[in-house]
Amino acid sequence: MTLLPIEALEKVVQRMVEEDVNAFYSPSIRGHIEFTHELLVQYLAVYIHIQALQNHPSESDPNHNALRDNIKEALGHFAEVSDKPVPGLSRIELLLNRLCFTTEDENDFNERFLNCIRVLGQWLAGDEKLFKYLGRGANTRLVPHKPGKIGLWIYELCAQLASGLPFLLYFKAHIQETWRGEGYPVSQIMAEWGEIVKKKSNEGKTVLVADSYYLDEAGRAALKELEVPYICAVQAKRFHILTNQAKKHVSKAGESIFLWNKKEHELLAHYYSPEPKIGRKFVLSNAYKKEEGTTRANYLPGCDDFAIMFSTCDHFNRSLVDHTWPHRCSSGTRRLHDFYMTSILLNVMNVWRTVQGGDSMDVSWKDFMVGLADELWADIDAN
Repeated sequence: MTLLPIEALEKVVQRMVEEDVNAFYSPSIRGHIEFTHELLVQYLAVYIHIQALQNHPSESDPNHNALRDNIKEALGHFAEVSDKPVPGLSRIELLLNRLCFTTEDENDFNERFLNCIRVLGQWLAGDEKLFKYLGRGANTRLVPHKPGKIGLWIYELCAQLASGLPFLLYFKAHIQETWRGEGYPVSQIMAEWGEIVKKKSNEGKTVLVADSYYLDEAGRAALKELEVPYICAVQAKRFHILTNQAKKHVSKAGESIFLWNKKEHELLAHYYSPEPKIGRKFVLSNAYKKEEGTTRANYLPGCDDFAIMFSTCDHFNRSLVDHTWPHRCSSGTRRLHDFYMTSILLNVMNVWRTVQGGDSMDVSWKDFMVGLADELWADIDAN
């Protein structure tokens, strides 16, 4: 429950009111909404309940009042399970339309996520999510090689819990307006990920894993300074001296070569995959030790370990499917809010499953989130 963003919501309310005194003016009550801790908990419970049920308009049922109907259903549900009076429909509707997390809240959430972890495991995987959004905005990117092609580009860093489930430790939305000098160099992202590994590493043994989009010479230097072990796929053009040397020894599919830098204790692994979509694969790492002996058959140091560890973010991103806010978002800011909230709720569920173990792994998203919302409402009664 400590992951739930009630305190963060209070900060958002304060920030929005400071920016616009009429941010939460309600015509229906002819005045401004008076915020209490209780009201924010009620809002959050309704939000989670609606997201749990995933009732949304479709081509066969184009309900233009779907959100209002879902709010009515949620308030009716809580009226049945509790004796406490429910807030007015228009009040909750206004909060759902206006109360919104932004990029200003990312550092707060990342700190909350990290504080939930006592010590990191064997690796952290860094990747990105192109969160589908077709509108325009500073965070929207067109990426032809991605399945969705256009959306919000969000950097992610994921850990794997003891249960094998993913846990999102870090998110940061990319700012697209580079013409204004805004944006994030990949070396900055690598440095931030490296700081997280350094802070909570398992006796310096936690490895940072990322694909070829991220590591460049500046990022490599940052990780070296932090003394963070890494296993990263790399682009040949960024490390052309090393990769050109490796290519001399690999001329056809199925071949591989491993170059060892004795001074820097780095391994460059190069594997020429028979799969055309993969082709020449390069992996750079400082996480290995050179020892005398024979490498076991069918094992490619660097490449095989990268393939296993890197999938952690893929597992988290896959779990976003059919779990996000079921109604259309009116802006990129609200769509980003959707990603933040869904990620938080997924983290809550995965931690609960890990702690409970056993049959908890079979509890559906719907059942868990409905129960979570009911617990929030019950806490209001208890207090």
